[in-house]
Amino acid sequence: MGINAYIPGLAITGCVFCGILAALHIYIFILETILWRKRAAKTFRLPQSTVEIGAGLAANQGFYNLLLAVGLI
Repeated sequence: MGINAYIPGLAITGCVFCGILAALHIYIFILETILWRKRAAKTFRLPQSTVEIGAGLAANQGFYNLLLAVGLI
């Protein structure tokens, strides 16, 4: 008799929110690794040289978000 016996549907609700959060982290991974060079200059109004310098840092952060998503799944 776990907590699910007292609150029906809690496990399903938790899985739904976990899936939403994992999808959000995957979306952020795509933005920070694949689309960084195309969108960062326009989104943050930065010169392209600055975007190129920060590409490695953004990719590192993107892979961190991917690992969070994998952990949630």
